[in-house]
Amino acid sequence: MAWSAGVSLFLVAHAVAHLVGTSRAFQAADDGESLDYLGGAWRIGDPSLLRLVGIAWAVVAVAYVAAAIGEWLGWRAWWQFVAVVTVFSLGLSILGLWEAWVGVVIDLTILAILTSWVRRAHAA
Repeated sequence: MAWSAGVSLFLVAHAVAHLVGTSRAFQAADDGESLDYLGGAWRIGDPSLLRLVGIAWAVVAVAYVAAAIGEWLGWRAWWQFVAVVTVFSLGLSILGLWEAWVGVVIDLTILAILTSWVRRAHAA
């Protein structure tokens, strides 16, 4: 049970981290500022597009909370849901480079762990 609680808490913490992207995008949209994405290769200044990016960060955050609840409650497919959410999270983290580089590392680690679990489960 402690392991399950740890996984769920990690997923919730990752969800909270995604809210930074939401906050930054909405703040920039409200202030009429631009944000750099893709390591500075893409500058977004359109408030509507910034809000759309912010909503994407928020959707992934909510999905991670849902995954944490599913894992905590013993939903059998929780890890598959986490894999899908993490692919979207990785896309957003790449979009948010360089500020979101830690997210790239965390997402790749989550995917590597899930892959390892699946391989181990199929080998048994």
